[in-house]
Amino acid sequence: MKTLACTLISGSYHIGAAALANSLHASGYEGAFYVFHRGPRPAWPADGTWAAPDRLELGPMSVRFVADDDAQFIALRKPACLQAVFDLEPACEAVAFIDADIVMRARWSRIEHWLSCGIAVCGDGWLQQTPSEHHPLRVQWRRTLQEMGRSARSLTPYFNSGFVGVRRGDADFIALWRRISDRVVANSAQPIMGTHVSDRTDPFFIPDQDAMNVALMGVEAPISALGPEGMGFSGFGTHMTHFATHPKPWLARYVLRALRGMPPAAAERQFWDNLRGPIRPLGKASLAWRALDFAIAKAIGRFYARPPA
Repeated sequence: MKTLACTLISGSYHIGAAALANSLHASGYEGAFYVFHRGPRPAWPADGTWAAPDRLELGPMSVRFVADDDAQFIALRKPACLQAVFDLEPACEAVAFIDADIVMRARWSRIEHWLSCGIAVCGDGWLQQTPSEHHPLRVQWRRTLQEMGRSARSLTPYFNSGFVGVRRGDADFIALWRRISDRVVANSAQPIMGTHVSDRTDPFFIPDQDAMNVALMGVEAPISALGPEGMGFSGFGTHMTHFATHPKPWLARYVLRALRGMPPAAAERQFWDNLRGPIRPLGKASLAWRALDFAIAKAIGRFYARPPA
């Protein structure tokens, strides 16, 4: 099954996208990896060929850049990016949207098999208990679907929107996710400018992720769900590692954080290992300095760390 991947970036997230692209390259990924970007296209030095201003060739894999100048908050553009890849690639059978703060661990062949089983998602690690069928959030989400003329299936897991894989035949899910996202924007009392609004009692506290979970309730397509371990929220990631917290690895000041009792997590080394691939968004001196910062912080962490909360 021909399966392609895409991401969406702005600002410094191009560094994360480079690590993601390198991890895809190492996983055996073939074909175009689409990078939708706000602002200027990243100018990455790489062991590859710039075949065009918007296309970097890396052997069997290529990176293709597509400008996204929509005014909507960037995270809400995920379903639009999925649909755009299907439109650009008529032979593509499935597309995975992957956040730019993720690096892949599994072989791409295993990811393709996962997507062949249904809409591919991972359980979220943020909620300690997923909203049950009669939880106020779940009831409000069902009402939202009813108001849109859709029925809601029983679904209690809560999923992270950092990785979403969809087969072409399940594109109704993409369309519904996009409609719900547009509805969230239209009904918001103020412009959505961040990943969170209000508080968790709001049915769309995490606008893009909650909209995705509602869309999953409103379609009949099978869901192929991994638990939080799929993204590394519980131990090392089986399929990928998602650096969902802040600061992001490329912005972290490891020694300063270690002196406050917060040494780097073991999984963070995966991010830096993936910046040593064919795409090099950081110069040699900068990468060496970050490696030293990381190593010193790890050493500090052997002797000093805050006890778990």
